[in-house]
Amino acid sequence: MTEQLKVAASPDRDADFIDEIAELLPSEQRQSWYRDMAHLRRLPPDDELLRLARAMGFLALVTRQAPVEIASERQKLAATVEEAVSSIEALRHDTATFHQEIENRLAKLPNEIAEGVNPTSIATILAESLRQQFVQSGLPETTKALALVAQQSRQAATDKGIL
Repeated sequence: MTEQLKVAASPDRDADFIDEIAELLPSEQRQSWYRDMAHLRRLPPDDELLRLARAMGFLALVTRQAPVEIASERQKLAATVEEAVSSIEALRHDTATFHQEIENRLAKLPNEIAEGVNPTSIATILAESLRQQFVQSGLPETTKALALVAQQSRQAATDKGIL
């Protein structure tokens, strides 16, 4: 057998298009398909008819597979779009809620500012703060200690007859 015939007769990847197309056919049509394509397996690899058959086979595969892949991609795209719409709707809802909370806060703000600037409340806060600072300074304890020392000094002076 010549080298050209060996290549044409061997099942290589170029001849696989015959099997790929056969897999797309209903089982009752495959035998007829292989019978019709048997001639192509005997052609040399550079034969024009074989090239034309390969091109037609590729077109058949693309024609058969493209709609399925397009439908699959469409479903993925639809799911992505649906998810995006849901996210946008949730974001819109959250933004509207946040906007309402800000509007409510701004409506109450003048009264809160007025309460914060109220001289009576400021004086009460300052007085309490001064009282706490006075207690923390230790002056009340010092005063009590000095009063005790003064009382003891008076008592001692009275006992000794100085007073």
